[in-house]
Amino acid sequence: MPPSGITAAACFGRGYRERDFYHIRGLLLGGWKEISTDLSTHKRNHVQPQLQPKQTTIMETIAYGVSSVIYKMEHLKSTIIKHPFPDHQDDLRCEQQAYELLGSHPRIAKYHGRANNNLACEIEYYQNGCIDQAMLKIPEILYLKWSEQIAEALVFVHSKGIIHCDIRSPTVLVTDTFDVVLADFASCRINGVKVSTVTNNTRYRPPSYEDSGYKVGFQDDCFAFGSLVYFLLTREAPYKDLPDHEVVNLYVAGTFTDVSNWPIGAVIEKCWRGEYLSATQLLKDISNHSTVPLVDPSEGSEIEPIEMFDLNGPLKPEPKAAQGHYANVPY
Repeated sequence: MPPSGITAAACFGRGYRERDFYHIRGLLLGGWKEISTDLSTHKRNHVQPQLQPKQTTIMETIAYGVSSVIYKMEHLKSTIIKHPFPDHQDDLRCEQQAYELLGSHPRIAKYHGRANNNLACEIEYYQNGCIDQAMLKIPEILYLKWSEQIAEALVFVHSKGIIHCDIRSPTVLVTDTFDVVLADFASCRINGVKVSTVTNNTRYRPPSYEDSGYKVGFQDDCFAFGSLVYFLLTREAPYKDLPDHEVVNLYVAGTFTDVSNWPIGAVIEKCWRGEYLSATQLLKDISNHSTVPLVDPSEGSEIEPIEMFDLNGPLKPEPKAAQGHYANVPY
């Protein structure tokens, strides 16, 4: 069973859950009437596919997300198929459009095009999985390198009129060279339009998200970026032991974890306080902590490993009342 909080993006890599194998007659063309699985809590109802006789394909179900299921096809060695649940087909179309607008970029998951009569996405298979999984394989975290590269992805994505809306560790994938790419655009906003009703995790949302009539913008991605960097440094989400409603109340009151003495803590604080006017400013601040040249978000190039942050255990910060754009925002 997938761990709580793991989204469909995490399945682009090798999963750390039970594997189900399906022998099906014909290629997947329209989804399933039912996926038979010993993980009974993950059974999903789908439209009965049109089957082609005399063809057999072996599929491995890698993971389930909020809006889709991910398959690894035996005949597709380097890619996965992301297929939406029936009530999230619009999310899938939005994701297809996002990848097509973005094109090829070193900080974006490689998109191989539409699949199964346009009903699915074919995306590169990243064996290291998302950063949650990759962090289990290495004793030290490339927190600064990964922070830079995620920021580079945001600069590029925003330049194309796209707000990701779901920046979290499961939506960032790790390549064979331990670089990172941004994935899972199913809940994104494109040119001011957000189709999906799926929202980011409470700990990755600015408090103004709770306002009536709130519309997502680049600040959503910047706020989430701050929480993601926090995760890279501590291996846990902010206020992980508190229920969601208490986290919202803390955020609304402008009370964030004190990270002022942390590596790039000032960047995290500015993200949470809504002080960045663009992802470009965010990237520039991170570059001040870097010992190597950054990737040009518009062109891209390889980046060399930089100093790692050795974690002997999670940091133990104390709450701090923040002053800034998000302080005293009405709930």
